[in-house]
Amino acid sequence: MKNRQVRLICIFVLMIASVIRDRIETLHCWIGLLLIFWLPLDKNYIPFLSFIWVLTGVFTLHRDYLKNKGLRWKYIGLFFAFYILHIISVFYSNDTGAAWFDLEIKLPLFFFPLLSTLLILRGKTKRKEKILLAFVLGNFVAIFICLGNAFWGHDQLAMSNFLYVELSYFHHPAYFAMYLAFALSILLFYFLPNYNKKEYAGRIVLIILSSIMLGGFIILLSSRAGILVLFILVVLKIIHLISSLKINTYLKFGAVVFLLAILVLSASQNQRVQQGVNNLKNINSGERLDSDLNSMKVRFVVWKSGLEIVKNHWPAGIGNGDVKDGLMHKAKELFGPDINLKRHYNAHNQYIDTFVALGLPGLLVLLALLLWPFIYAIKKGHYLLLSLVLILLVSLFFESMINRQAGVMFFAFFLPMIFGLRNQKR
Repeated sequence: MKNRQVRLICIFVLMIASVIRDRIETLHCWIGLLLIFWLPLDKNYIPFLSFIWVLTGVFTLHRDYLKNKGLRWKYIGLFFAFYILHIISVFYSNDTGAAWFDLEIKLPLFFFPLLSTLLILRGKTKRKEKILLAFVLGNFVAIFICLGNAFWGHDQLAMSNFLYVELSYFHHPAYFAMYLAFALSILLFYFLPNYNKKEYAGRIVLIILSSIMLGGFIILLSSRAGILVLFILVVLKIIHLISSLKINTYLKFGAVVFLLAILVLSASQNQRVQQGVNNLKNINSGERLDSDLNSMKVRFVVWKSGLEIVKNHWPAGIGNGDVKDGLMHKAKELFGPDINLKRHYNAHNQYIDTFVALGLPGLLVLLALLLWPFIYAIKKGHYLLLSLVLILLVSLFFESMINRQAGVMFFAFFLPMIFGLRNQKR
């Protein structure tokens, strides 16, 4: 009799636990949607939303999900390995305070990949679409707030209010441009191909107009990386359209090569591109630099300083807490003690930053995180994934994106969400 009562109590407890888990799982999904919607907006609330999302996600973990053969565990494991390398580097960093702070910023690398992948695995077929749509809507809300601030948030109305940092109200223009570029990719490579031209003509027109607005706002942000990414996305969409034509394969290839040749030739004549090439020549020539460095010259200075550091520290790097000080000291050694560099400058290049901090193992893991989905996307014609990886490849070249909350959350959420599961709808 007692055994029967115990069994009934256990069954009752399991039923209650199952109901609670289902409710928390639903809450986890809604918080995830809110988090992604809010990502382009006010960053002050992002840590709180992230904490609640991770907490509810960990509570709902179940072995049946973890045993699913659709999970790319090796890819998710790369994120864990990347974070563990940062933990190890703390112990040989001189500035342990900066090293621990860096670990705090990079916590999403440890928690987000599995949870964002399971968010799609546990959901219905429409959940991925809702997440992507939430991100697009969040970007449009951010755009309208930025435009409103440009009109009414300054003492006087001027064209400068609509450019660069004056326009980007919530984030640095490079990060906001990265968000907008991916929102543009979602519209062009996920929503647009899913609609029939005759039945959904209105929606297609809306998507095209929205895409034009996103592209125009990226240009107004005046981020070099953002404009380059926009250029790449336009080329990628043209290639996508050409590949869908029912013509000879050689003609398709010839059309793409011809298009690329024209675009590259046009870009090479751009004044900002030529200015960048001249600045690079000036840095490499060993000439004395002016005390007033522009943003492009600063990048070249810290890039060259970082590459000089890794020559002697390539096996393990100098530690994630010593990168900024190391770059400053090396820059003064290379270009003279009077060079005008601020102490808080990072490498402005995630590849160099990671190489300096973690050495060759860290750089290889970072490249694997990007190149594995890149190769897969090319083989399978997965244009949304391909566009995301291209956005990251370019953005990480011009900024140390993973060193800041806005970049690491984007990196650790969307890459595993789209690539962490096999056989997802493209």
